[in-house]
Amino acid sequence: MDEANSTTLKSMGNPLFVDSTARWFGPVERPLLGWWTARRDGAPKSGIVIAPAIGYEYWTAHRTLRVLAEMLAARGHGVLRFDYDGHGDSAGESWDGDRVMAWRQSVAHAVTEARAMGVQEITLIGLRMGATLALEEANAVGADRIVAWAPIISGKRYMKEMRMLGLAVPNSVGRPVADGTVIYAGTVVSPETGAEIAQINLEKLEPIPSARMLLVARTDHACDKLAKYLTDAGGDVRLDALDGAETALDTPTEGATVPIDILDVITGWIGDASTPRQTTAVPAAGASTKISWSGGQLVEEVRALSELGLIGVCGRPVSIAEKGVVVFLNSGSEPHVGPGRCWVEYARELNVRGYATVRLDFSGWGESPDLGHAPGRPYDDHCIAETLAVTSALRRDGHRQVMLAGLCAGAWVGMRAALQVHVDAVIAINPQLYW
Repeated sequence: MDEANSTTLKSMGNPLFVDSTARWFGPVERPLLGWWTARRDGAPKSGIVIAPAIGYEYWTAHRTLRVLAEMLAARGHGVLRFDYDGHGDSAGESWDGDRVMAWRQSVAHAVTEARAMGVQEITLIGLRMGATLALEEANAVGADRIVAWAPIISGKRYMKEMRMLGLAVPNSVGRPVADGTVIYAGTVVSPETGAEIAQINLEKLEPIPSARMLLVARTDHACDKLAKYLTDAGGDVRLDALDGAETALDTPTEGATVPIDILDVITGWIGDASTPRQTTAVPAAGASTKISWSGGQLVEEVRALSELGLIGVCGRPVSIAEKGVVVFLNSGSEPHVGPGRCWVEYARELNVRGYATVRLDFSGWGESPDLGHAPGRPYDDHCIAETLAVTSALRRDGHRQVMLAGLCAGAWVGMRAALQVHVDAVIAINPQLYW
């Protein structure tokens, strides 16, 4: 990736270029996707693993966690963001059993991957459910520091909120549905998963993490009792209650903004990487992975598309002649996983039926370079030009049939692009024709 497609951070003094690269890791049969962000001047020995939220907060805070990773990389750390098993781009579904255990294991796999890249110290940063998992798993993975941002303290209270915000899953979905199953922002919560979450109580956490801890609380959701419990039990705890989290957690993605003051506190507490840098490069990431889906298999790889270097997660069938390629466009300001993760699920279903797919991020969205367009907003004009560029690149790669799929703003972009370049189909879901 050249400097034009790197992230430039000037706030730390001299401009430092940091790159993010996709990495498949974890179990071969259920691979996880992560994004490793680091400076170019050697491999870091200080590693930071960022565990995201689940549900709607995963989408609203995506940009915030990417910026946090870039800020920390500029200070000399290597940072791995990742998706849990059954979440985001990783393998599996939220319909699967043992979800909470799978999330915990995903944290452990991410730490193992960071250590495999040569880091000698580990900091866990978690947001919401990720913060809870970081506190619970810190000792097991040997973390040196923890940042727990707005952790879910009571699983019972969290499940009450999820049931109020979620929807009951009807029996018409074509799957066995137990009474009490709800879906929240695309995350299926079965009664079994709900019971597992309800067992969480950080104010009775044992054993207490031996790592240094920073609790970042919202001013409207106090963590005082948790901080006192951890401190009284011998933990090394700092508590900061800060305003601004609502811009990343409570605001829909199309209007969400990065709470930079909170990120400054987190990065300031962690500080610059103190360990010397290695001159050797980190191990190369796997370019592609096989994923099992609906009784079949598909191959996915992360690629830079067109001369703009836009990021796309590209899927293709295994041992089936390709019928065409479907390009899924960003909806709202959500990353390439799509609303409620549906682009991931639709794409994989199409892959096992013989179609290639691309889950695309426009510049300023998701994992693509910003190119002066961040944060991405619905109906940005550059999205049409970028759709045309990617369509042309796919034609040059030999794809004979190219189809565009989008929801709402993404549907509008697809239809506008079809006025300017030949495409074989447009799947326009809820398009705003009057925009």
